Amino acid sequence: MRKIEKIRGLQTAWLEESSGSVKPDAPIFFFIHGVPDTPECWRAQLDHFNKHGVAVAPFLRGVQPSVPTSRKTRYSPDGVALDHLEILNRVDPKGHRRVVLIGHDLGGPHAWHLASLLGARLSHLIVINAPSTPLLWRRIWSSVRQMRKSWYIALFQLPWVSNWYTKKNEARLVQQAYRAGGIKNPGYESPGIEPFLEHYRQGFRDLPRALKKGEKITAPTLVLWGEKDAFLEVPTVAELRDVTAHPVIRILPGNHWIQQEMPEKVNHLISEFVGLPQAGTGLKQTILKAVPKTDPVQSKEGRTQP
Repeated sequence: MRKIEKIRGLQTAWLEESSGSVKPDAPIFFFIHGVPDTPECWRAQLDHFNKHGVAVAPFLRGVQPSVPTSRKTRYSPDGVALDHLEILNRVDPKGHRRVVLIGHDLGGPHAWHLASLLGARLSHLIVINAPSTPLLWRRIWSSVRQMRKSWYIALFQLPWVSNWYTKKNEARLVQQAYRAGGIKNPGYESPGIEPFLEHYRQGFRDLPRALKKGEKITAPTLVLWGEKDAFLEVPTVAELRDVTAHPVIRILPGNHWIQQEMPEKVNHLISEFVGLPQAGTGLKQTILKAVPKTDPVQSKEGRTQP
């Protein structure tokens, strides 16, 4: 069900789904999408997890029906997090449900930041092909390979140029992004690139604060990554331990949109991680590869050692 309400003075939309048998204390599964997506990129996950709790997926600010605004701070990590906290309050006014937070692509940095604000309400954090903001920028500065993959982030910092370029080449850029990321047909209409530009700009302006080392996320954290990702290099557990105390990383033989490439496997791994009942899935075993050998704390199955 699509819900549209005024959140902090602006029209804001999200998908909210649950089955009639969901218990009052069942968790909220909160899915944050990336570029150039809508919450429909989580369709396979929404259909699965709404049987185990309340599945919620917001439309990021600027992605209709979440209206754009000239107030740039509403696209900042704090601005987006405040919107998401208010959505959680609308879904669960008494705050009885714990939150399983899941983010992909640009939704990943937003998820990392929101996780730092949820405190004890956060049950688990799952990020899919999405580093935290500090981790990404450290990678860009230290890795020529990641710098080449992230060239577009620099372009997006130029307001007039990037707005003109993305508007002129919208359809081609979206098609190229999906094709490079392993998706031929996403099955939903993309809002394009332009609605996300201010998210990138405000994220960059927030970088000095983000780079200050704060408290680590203490909730269990699962990182799922497609080893063929065209846009992002696989992080090591050592890097992840700078931002979360209990990281587990699984490397899958996919590309950037693994939640769509292999939805049953992704759903199974998330369900297993958060402790949901695992009825017979009929899944064939997928080989999970380890991260680079330079990381000594990674096991052959792609799981951190205790």
